[in-house]
Amino acid sequence: MLPLSKLFGYDTVILVINQLSYNHMSRTCSVCGRGTTSGNSRSHSNIATKRTFAINIQTKKVNGKKAKVCTKCIKTENKEA
Repeated sequence: MLPLSKLFGYDTVILVINQLSYNHMSRTCSVCGRGTTSGNSRSHSNIATKRTFAINIQTKKVNGKKAKVCTKCIKTENKEA
């Protein structure tokens, strides 16, 4: 059996490993795909520093499986029902 680096190429193996590690614990909604966004935090003297805005993710059962869903989608689902 050939090693993965010879079979697919070294760059492809690294890319696949990176995608697996980043998709494991991402803070994204499984329904709408929203995720964290970045922006600036402003001090009293208007100095900008980078910060992230995380969305409110809740674990909810969807079709018998656990899914990470944002509260906006949960609220929309309740309105439709």
